[in-house]
Amino acid sequence: MERGRGTLKILFLLTLCLQAFTGQCQDSEQRSDLRIVLVGKTGSGKSATGNRILEGDAFTAKSSPVSVTVHCEKQSGVVDGRKIDVIDTPGLYDTTMSKEEMKSEIEKAIYMSVPGPHAFLLVIRLGVRFTEEERNTVKWIQENFGEEASMYTIILFTHEDQLEGKSVKEFLAESPELRKLINICGGRYHSLINDKREDNTQVTELLKKIEEMVKDNGGEHYITEMYQEAQRKIEAEALERRRQEENKRERERERTVEEILIKMQEEEEIRRREEKLNDCKWYASTAALGLGAMHSSPWSLAAGAVLAAVKGYECWGTYFKSGSSTSEDQEK
Repeated sequence: MERGRGTLKILFLLTLCLQAFTGQCQDSEQRSDLRIVLVGKTGSGKSATGNRILEGDAFTAKSSPVSVTVHCEKQSGVVDGRKIDVIDTPGLYDTTMSKEEMKSEIEKAIYMSVPGPHAFLLVIRLGVRFTEEERNTVKWIQENFGEEASMYTIILFTHEDQLEGKSVKEFLAESPELRKLINICGGRYHSLINDKREDNTQVTELLKKIEEMVKDNGGEHYITEMYQEAQRKIEAEALERRRQEENKRERERERTVEEILIKMQEEEEIRRREEKLNDCKWYASTAALGLGAMHSSPWSLAAGAVLAAVKGYECWGTYFKSGSSTSEDQEK
């Protein structure tokens, strides 16, 4: 009897241990799966950052005025016992790529990280001038990935060793624009020395910050539905802009046609007045010369002059009255 109870007790303990071990394995599997998307302008050190995280030479990284990464690229590795997927993207604002090409690469980055990335790392190089493009990068991310994307974004500073003896905190204290950028991303930032591979502490700390961000987001990652919603919003805004531009062009066309019609009316009125004036001149001169020619006497010439004056006066009166009426009509 005692032996049976002891066996049951052992089986019970083994069951508890097995459940605990299974739970730990599940937790380990959940922690091991991290999907990271690297974004940033050309020359910020995205590819080198990917190599630093994966502890190898997974991505092609070199100094270049144009983007070395021309297409999205995914590489994977195991770091601190967890599986890491890193997706490198072309440099933002790369002048060699059209907006359509960049949009296509963005979509690739999202679908390469299905069911969705846990983190967007916005890579910014320290020790160089902070540009207008980088100021607008978070806005660019929100416009292309949705406003929720900033909840999944960490600012990652590279080339910390080029600060000439300053710490990152001291450097940020002198840059209100960088602090504003960090605040938009929930105050999250990290720094790396890309060439310092013998010490993996910085990478370990970065992964911990990503895990903390995931917990703050309820254990959720960025999902493709967020991206699709962002794209629907972009398309709706583009459609509205096109509608407004078309309405503006239509108003301009109507205004141009109206101006042309008014000008044609004015030219027609001028032409009529000139014809009337010429008629008046002809009538007056014909009346005077004709009567004088018929009766070549002083009295005939005098009569012709009087008739020309009377008819000319009547014609001129009609001419000016017509012009005055036209002006009044235009004013009305």
